[in-house]
Amino acid sequence: MKPFANAPQVLLALVFTTLSTCSLSVAQWSSNPTVNNPICTSTGNQRSPSIITDGAGGAIITWGDARNGNGDVFAQRINEVGVVEWTANGIAISTAALGQEFPKLVSDGAGGAIIAWQDNRPGLSNYDIYVRRITASGAVQWTADGVPICVLAGIQGNPQIVSDGIGGAIITWEDARGTNYDIYAQRIDSTGLVQWTANGVAVCTAAATQRRPMIATDGAGGAIITWYDQRAGDNDVYTQRINAAGAVQWTANGVVISTATNFQTNPSIASDGSGGAIIAWGDFRNGANYDIYAQRINAAGAVQWTPDGDTVCVAAGAQESPVIVSDGTGGAIITWQDSRSGSTNYNIYAQRVGSSGVGQWATDGALVSGAANDQAAPTIEGDGTGGAIIAWHDHRTNGSFDIFAQHMSALGAAQWTPNGVAVSTPAEDQTIPAIIGDSAGGAIIVWEDKRPNPTWDIYATKIFADGALPIQLASFTGVALSSHEIRLQWTTLTETNNYGFHIQKRREGETEWGEIANSFIPGHGTTIEPHSYEFVDVTASVGAWLYRLKQTDLDGTADYSEPIQIDV
Repeated sequence: MKPFANAPQVLLALVFTTLSTCSLSVAQWSSNPTVNNPICTSTGNQRSPSIITDGAGGAIITWGDARNGNGDVFAQRINEVGVVEWTANGIAISTAALGQEFPKLVSDGAGGAIIAWQDNRPGLSNYDIYVRRITASGAVQWTADGVPICVLAGIQGNPQIVSDGIGGAIITWEDARGTNYDIYAQRIDSTGLVQWTANGVAVCTAAATQRRPMIATDGAGGAIITWYDQRAGDNDVYTQRINAAGAVQWTANGVVISTATNFQTNPSIASDGSGGAIIAWGDFRNGANYDIYAQRINAAGAVQWTPDGDTVCVAAGAQESPVIVSDGTGGAIITWQDSRSGSTNYNIYAQRVGSSGVGQWATDGALVSGAANDQAAPTIEGDGTGGAIIAWHDHRTNGSFDIFAQHMSALGAAQWTPNGVAVSTPAEDQTIPAIIGDSAGGAIIVWEDKRPNPTWDIYATKIFADGALPIQLASFTGVALSSHEIRLQWTTLTETNNYGFHIQKRREGETEWGEIANSFIPGHGTTIEPHSYEFVDVTASVGAWLYRLKQTDLDGTADYSEPIQIDV
């Protein structure tokens, strides 16, 4: 059932005194995929959520928000037990004139976040780049409405951000200050001061267009940036490293990752853990449909695998929208949407690529979800043990899009329900998920949500390492009936594979828990209905007692609630 402790599964902690009864029923992670946890349901559209860990088992989420008419940027923190920590519907990061869009964020290393976005406050679609910090407690820092990162003429857009490792961040963006789009970057320190040349350092200003930069840390205070590049007439993929001082480290205007025939596009990047990076992209070199290729580049800027990239997937049909995460051992896991089963339907596949570029799973990738109709827009997070959790939006019901997820082991085996577990399935659309690990093998997933029509909101949920959505314990109360009797009562809102409960107790000041004889209370297996339970301990005596619930699954695994204290 997994409703209780094991760090991130703790759902509540209560303290009681003699003859007192207290019930706590707070907003916690919902276990019902038709309910989930609202992050923002304000007026207007809330879209394009981005998520990072808060370093304590919870998450910080940012999004674009039209509650005030034009687009603004808001943020919210949700803790490990599913309680929102900041102002309801989020704290304003920027409400400047006209539109602020597509925010991205990174940890500030202290439980807060640094958020970057593209900003139309100059008007006439003349987007600029701004950034602002918010602390763990929800205090917005730095210049009101954001520190300007680049405010030159022309469009600066699509910012991406990575930590500099010491409380600041490096931001990269596509920049049309000249005739065509180029790639620029800037570093900001923990106090909100820009560190490099005003309006950014040129990463690539080659002929024609360079767009869609993606960024990863180099592990030394700098960053590695990749983009698609039209200097040769069609789309290729290039990369560049920039150090902590803002100096480019490799070949001017970037190192070739792939200049194969036809198009290479939409690169995604992950650190290799050794100062280099692994880059994956969609590749049209066969002239018929897109495939997935990857390349590793070391800290010195030398490509490590086959020139123009190693094959990740060259199956029939189209393979598109690759996203990548480090596997923690010098390789990476890549996931993508895949139409090999038929031109009208996409499924989700993944491949683990070792540090030498060799695929570790099934040829052309392991199946993540092959459900009916479309599965698309995958997002990925490492599980800490060489595998990954993948989430996507899913049209299997042929009605609206829902959110599903799957855990792939280090060996490429799906760990949860075949074709994925349901994360969010209410009426209307749930789309464009983003994901972050929960530090316990599970994940927190956020998405844009159209329940109810006509506007979009932001919702989230947590999924445990075993694929279960959290169980809500609505209340756990205790009252002393006499000098030797204590009545315990608790209510579950939902249960999953629940065999039952034992009651454990110990005196205050002691460390060993003892199980009360004949205290077993059968559970209700799997149910989405609330159920109430009661047990009277007739072995109590005068003093302070701590009680907890030991909940056992049908497979024999057990979890524990946080203790409550009863004074007799």
